[in-house]
Amino acid sequence: MSRFSLGVRGGVASFMQKAEGAQSQLGFDALLDFQYAYYGCLASEHKVGLLVGVSAGYARAGLKMDAIQDQYTTSTTDGDICYTIAADNLVEKQGAVVLEIPLMFSFVSKQGVFLNVGPRFQLPVYSHYALRFDNPNVDAYFTKERVHVQNELITGNVNHDNAKGTFNAPKFNLLLGLELGYEWQLRNNDALGLGAYANYGVYSMYRNDSEAQSIIDITAPSAQVQPAQINYQAAQDVYGTGMGFFDAGVKVTYHFNFQ
Repeated sequence: MSRFSLGVRGGVASFMQKAEGAQSQLGFDALLDFQYAYYGCLASEHKVGLLVGVSAGYARAGLKMDAIQDQYTTSTTDGDICYTIAADNLVEKQGAVVLEIPLMFSFVSKQGVFLNVGPRFQLPVYSHYALRFDNPNVDAYFTKERVHVQNELITGNVNHDNAKGTFNAPKFNLLLGLELGYEWQLRNNDALGLGAYANYGVYSMYRNDSEAQSIIDITAPSAQVQPAQINYQAAQDVYGTGMGFFDAGVKVTYHFNFQ
């Protein structure tokens, strides 16, 4: 027997961020599943087979840091500027559009209990972030003049209303997936399934290639740039050392059965 399945699922999710001084925060995800399975029947009328397909959806999670204090030096034609940047209660919300390809062992009992288990190949195709933080402070030390300037036009005024953009997400995640539930046989020989799912990342192709030194990146003032310009970087790109993925929730599936 073979069958095509259309399902929706949603629940809690985490990007399993690893960053010095940061804690991961749970979020949510929601995905649409298109699956195909081919089954052979055992003597006991249980069905075993292989399930493949594609899933598409959106996941959102975040990380939190109590405080940051970054230092870096920028060279200008007028001399070096040593920046010290601090902020409190940093929260970064992260979102990703993901594609997943399952390749799973599938079992359906004659009573209607189903179990799918195996790898899921996840591709985050678009990732974005938004930052919020309290009490930002920019201290610029002009080495030639031996002067400190704080939070002025010459250092750049911080307004994090526009602190958002894209971040360096994993190119690929390998998940170990599990789906368990019950399905009801319908009069037209199709079936309706209700169950739970969980996926855990066992491998992530995450690499932090960013050269950013702080979430607040300042272009120093010059004859061409007046005043200084503020740009923002994702906390994950600055402080991150690793990422993964975890999610769990509820799934509803409609199965089109073909003999």
